[in-house]
Amino acid sequence: MYCPSCGKSASMDQRFCKSCGFGLQVVSDLMTGRMEGSQFIPTTVGPGDSLEPRRRILERLGIGIFGVAGLTVLGAVIGGVVKGIIIEKGQVWSGIGIIAVLLGIVVGAGLLGYAEYLKRWKTQLRAERTSISQRTPATARLPHESEVDTRASVTEHTTEFLVSSGLRTSGRDEEASRE
Repeated sequence: MYCPSCGKSASMDQRFCKSCGFGLQVVSDLMTGRMEGSQFIPTTVGPGDSLEPRRRILERLGIGIFGVAGLTVLGAVIGGVVKGIIIEKGQVWSGIGIIAVLLGIVVGAGLLGYAEYLKRWKTQLRAERTSISQRTPATARLPHESEVDTRASVTEHTTEFLVSSGLRTSGRDEEASRE
C-alpha cells in the first residue's frame, strides 16, 4: 500500500508512515476489509489539512440557496398581494402597506443575520490572530555585547590567508594602485 499523504510505499502492518508520520491504521483497516467506508468519517485529509475550508464553502452555499429560496417566496407573496389586493380589490394603499411591512421584516431579518455573521467572523479573526501571536515568539531585547560571539568569521580567515599567500591583494592595496 502507499501513504495517501505523501505517496511513499508502506507495509500493511505499519501504523504510521515512516516518511511523513501520517496515521496508516485506518487506511490499512479499510484495505483489509476490517472497516467499511461508512464507518470512517475523516476529520482531516492529511497532516495539518483540516476540513474547515470545505465547511466554510458549504456554509456559504447553504446561505446562498436559503437566500434565493427566501427571495422566491417573498416574490410570490408580493405578487399575490399585488394581484389579490391591489389589482382585484382596488385597495392600493392597503396593498402597498402590506408590501412595506413584508419588506421591512425581510430587511430586518437580513440585517440581523448579517450582524451575526460579522460577529462570528470577528471572533474567528481574533482567534486566528491570537493563535499566530502565540506561535510567534516576540523579540524581547537585543543581546548584550557580552552575549554575542565576537570571533572572526570563516570569511575573514580565508581573506587573511589569501592576502598572506599572495593569491589576492587586500582591497586597500587595489584602491591605492588605482590612484
